[in-house]
Amino acid sequence: MNNRLEDKVIVIIGADKGLGGVLARVFASEAAIVVVNYSVNRTFAESLVADISSKGGEAVAIRGVTSNATEIEDLFKTVIQLYERLDVLVNNSEIYNPLPAEEKSDISFSAHMEFSTYTYLIAIDKAAKYMVRGGSVLNISSLETFSPSSNSSLLEPVSRTVERLTLALSSELAARSIRVNMIKAKIFFNKEPSELGRHACLSEHIKGRVQLSAERVKSTNYPNDDILSTAVFLVSDESKWINGKLFLSFGSYPG
Repeated sequence: MNNRLEDKVIVIIGADKGLGGVLARVFASEAAIVVVNYSVNRTFAESLVADISSKGGEAVAIRGVTSNATEIEDLFKTVIQLYERLDVLVNNSEIYNPLPAEEKSDISFSAHMEFSTYTYLIAIDKAAKYMVRGGSVLNISSLETFSPSSNSSLLEPVSRTVERLTLALSSELAARSIRVNMIKAKIFFNKEPSELGRHACLSEHIKGRVQLSAERVKSTNYPNDDILSTAVFLVSDESKWINGKLFLSFGSYPG
């Protein structure tokens, strides 16, 4: 690789599985210092850090429940204590549970709002306090707002909210030279069903979809993958003139 992210400190919210884990490896391969945030899956997070370290990269796993503002702020405080800087935040905590209309409930909507909107807002709000000038925020969300699929009515409104949040904060944080951009990609699953057990609405058939995503992660090929290549570009200095933009990815990271 070309060390395009050399010495950048990158925090990935939801890096302990799925696309987040792949991004952690890719960023580390480009010489970034990667902070692997996890809520529950400590074993995976530590294994990911060990794998990155074995390849000559630098990474650390730090716990922080994404919906807990205090824990997320503590996460960033720890990052500053360790590295004295924060360059990039990647938000990767959106969820999707494909429910037909008759099965939707207030609980299911609240679950999606919490994991797919509130967590993004918390992370950006807390990170902005510590991020260097010229820093970058990358929100990752779903393409459902452009091409809704069957049973996607829970995801579509929250994904649209994250989209509008991206645009609003790109303007607000521009005064501090912090860029905010977004990749809207094919649906992928980033949460294990066990982590969402407190939300009674989450259906059993999601387990198969989660497993499918997990298997496909193993075959992801950077730099020939459009999501990963775009992500590296957007958090690098190569894109320092890009702010408030949405990038659509239809390619090789299926979900």
